[in-house]
Amino acid sequence: MKRKSFYALGLAAVVALTPNTAAFAAMQPGIQTEIPVAGPALEEETETAILTDTGDLSKDESSAPEEQPEQVNPEEKMPEDSENQQEQVNLTESENQEEAESLEGQESSQDQEEPENPNDIQEDETDDSQEQPEELKEGWITDEKGRRWQNSDGSFLQNTWKTIEGKNYYFDRNGYMVTGWLQLADGWYYLQKDGSKVISSWVDQCYLDASGRWDTSVIWHTPGWQQNSNGWWWQNRDGSYPASCWQKIDGSWYYFDGSGYMVTGWNLIGASWYYLNGSGQMLTGWQYINGSWYYMDTSGHMTTGWQKVGDTWYYMTAGGQMLTGWQQIGNCWYYLNGSGQMLTGWQYLNGCWYYMNSSGQMLTEWQEIGDSWYYMDGSGRMLTGWQYLNGCWYYMNGSGRMLTGWQQIGGIWYLLNDSGQMLTGWQQIGNIWYYMNSSGHMLTGWQQIGNCWYYMDGSGHMLTGLQTIGGATYYLEDSGAMAANTWKQLNGDWYHFSSGGAMDTNAWIGSYYVDETGAWDPDQEAPDYVWPCPGYTRISSDFGYRKSPTAGASTYHNGIDMAAPQGTEILSCSSGTVIAYGYNSSMGNYVKVRHSSSLVSVYMHMSSFVSGLSTGKTVQAGDVIGYVGSTGISTGPHLHFSIMENGSYINPWNYISKP
Repeated sequence: MKRKSFYALGLAAVVALTPNTAAFAAMQPGIQTEIPVAGPALEEETETAILTDTGDLSKDESSAPEEQPEQVNPEEKMPEDSENQQEQVNLTESENQEEAESLEGQESSQDQEEPENPNDIQEDETDDSQEQPEELKEGWITDEKGRRWQNSDGSFLQNTWKTIEGKNYYFDRNGYMVTGWLQLADGWYYLQKDGSKVISSWVDQCYLDASGRWDTSVIWHTPGWQQNSNGWWWQNRDGSYPASCWQKIDGSWYYFDGSGYMVTGWNLIGASWYYLNGSGQMLTGWQYINGSWYYMDTSGHMTTGWQKVGDTWYYMTAGGQMLTGWQQIGNCWYYLNGSGQMLTGWQYLNGCWYYMNSSGQMLTEWQEIGDSWYYMDGSGRMLTGWQYLNGCWYYMNGSGRMLTGWQQIGGIWYLLNDSGQMLTGWQQIGNIWYYMNSSGHMLTGWQQIGNCWYYMDGSGHMLTGLQTIGGATYYLEDSGAMAANTWKQLNGDWYHFSSGGAMDTNAWIGSYYVDETGAWDPDQEAPDYVWPCPGYTRISSDFGYRKSPTAGASTYHNGIDMAAPQGTEILSCSSGTVIAYGYNSSMGNYVKVRHSSSLVSVYMHMSSFVSGLSTGKTVQAGDVIGYVGSTGISTGPHLHFSIMENGSYINPWNYISKP
């Protein structure tokens, strides 16, 4: 079918609206009288933005013209921007159908190769002549014609929208990203220079709705101040006026009451107090009001309690007034100077010296007496036990002496450096690593630190290498991290460690068998796997990422869907033991069969189970375990088949293949 191409047209004004006096008066909030011409003095252009809005892309003109601005129609004239001139395609439903049909059949299900033999892997690593195929990655491709999006199979998007990192993009029939005005069958859209779609905003006096489509029913009005006998109000570009909300105008924030009038003075808005001057502007920072100092944060909120302004702390009462002088706040004494600043360090006040710590609390100082350090409180009393000083923990014994080195305190071991500070995190002493938690406790046993597991013995030493712990064998890397869900070659033999870290024994790991010692036995042949839905091989949804087929369905498919009629027999793919069956709101009727210590097959959406099925029952490859249905979250009769290895879903094509 021959396709139509549309080229970007320049935008032109198509309609000039003359305001009707009666209609214009009706726009005033709260009254139906004449509108005085005068308004607040505005020096420059007026830009508006409601607190809950991200603002418009186009700039407003603050002066109110005699006539309404012309409404721009992108169909008559597009912006004269050479960067935004793109070929636009208006696809009809039939053309979309033809495009979809032309793409159908290009995808084919290809079995993945079985995992490589670990010995083969070792040989490949030494064979420099063997080339590895290049792996295609999904992402942006740029050439001299523009930008395209490459799929993981090497294909490119065409005549379609795609959401990438939260932004919507459109790709033309040649696969290139579109910018500027775009006409599709359902209307006009605007794509920015980076290709992303504009939504809920104005472009060239055209309003683009939440879907990004130009809404011709929304007419542009020149924004500006309006005044009547009740006060000042603001007209938005869509003809509305703000009410019960904040609005940013010429860089200042204003608040409009429920009738749309600008407010001044102290106002409780929501749960916070604000102060708006006589011109209605919201004030921030320090303000001297009625004999007291107040501090409004950058959002205009009147602050209370402790506030850090710049590098200095201040204290405001519940009414917002700044305090000065000595103040007992909580259980501590603080000193706030005549400017309200909380003082720290040494201070000479009223003929006496005081020492306030970094938190402003009145303290005394460290004292070195003899060969030991002591700490004295505000009354000169020597402190004992744990003390948090200047961001560090210290421990003073019953005699008040600050301790260092290894110390067993309350049955727990701590490490204090030469300055007496309690250490945390990893610490190397000699050739041995230890780990102290955030409380300084030396840890022992299994510990998850970051994303890895480690094992410290009873003395806190971090272990490495092959270790038998609690009857299971583990491998701890040189870093101490536990090996998990991986193969390791040790003393010439290959071993597999499960997701929990324990070495697998007497089990099939994919197509490899490990014996009672955990070593891979290359003489064992992998068991055969049968097709679980005999006679039906059409895959309606493959393993991996996909578009959700229905509400509640996942976008990452953890199995493969085999389309088949209702009641078709479902077979166990291999011999094993039924470990679970029943009903789940998403899986519907399901059965789980364990084939080894690490491998489980899952069958979902069954209409019913085979008679006599029970937990613990032994099944052979090809035994009937249920019948195809559409229970749970499903769009029609099919078998959802999954494979779990060490508790995680993996690609079923690693084990089965189409008959």
